[in-house]
Amino acid sequence: MQIKDDIRIPIELKQCPIVGTIIEFWFDTTVPHQALFGLWEQHKNDFQDYEPLQELPTTEIPQKILREDPGLKYATYYYTVNNEFQWEIGPHSMNLKIRGKYPGWEALFTEVKRFLPILQANQISNVHRFGIRYVDFFRNENILESLNMKMTMHGEAFHSNLNLRLEVPYKYNEIDFRNIIQISNQASMTPSKEATTTNGSVVDIDTILTHPSLEELEDLLVSGHELSKILFFNLLQKNFIERSLEPVWGESE
Repeated sequence: MQIKDDIRIPIELKQCPIVGTIIEFWFDTTVPHQALFGLWEQHKNDFQDYEPLQELPTTEIPQKILREDPGLKYATYYYTVNNEFQWEIGPHSMNLKIRGKYPGWEALFTEVKRFLPILQANQISNVHRFGIRYVDFFRNENILESLNMKMTMHGEAFHSNLNLRLEVPYKYNEIDFRNIIQISNQASMTPSKEATTTNGSVVDIDTILTHPSLEELEDLLVSGHELSKILFFNLLQKNFIERSLEPVWGESE
């Protein structure tokens, strides 16, 4: 997969296709899950726009299972929300999700920086990874027809139902990222305020960095976000971007 770092990227999409965003941190810590509530209480005055911490169903699972099941190591136990965001917190993970319309990277990144003191106060001995994941939904589109890549067999291109998963290692700004790209042209979505289900396609990009430095985390997140955008605009054909997403280009474009 050939990726162009200098791909043309708009400053805004008037028809933003983002329907889901999550920024995820995995780490080692000596803080037991029972202490997480107290850790939040120490910082709650800095987050008065958030509701009180609430339990997730994970807290009902016996501790022995949580300790021994590797699939549950990075589970989150509590969550808190404000009008735009939801944070989920566990003894080995913190996740930030958007609620509703995507607010833009600057707002998302500002929220991450607000919570970094909690992450840094969590007696962390090792950060295993972070991930920046964007899920884009294209209503009534067969996205296979608008990609800069083609799936063929015996010289014939696929245009019918397809679910595709790619792992793409890529060095960006001298940082070795791993990217998981999932594409489906048989997706559906039911908006919360509508009764009908809309069919279409999904492009799901998860940009991951393992063992990031906690001291350099802000700069690494910025690089990860830039790479995610580069991958997205490399995937889509220019005419599709212009027709469906209504890009706004910078003055120099």
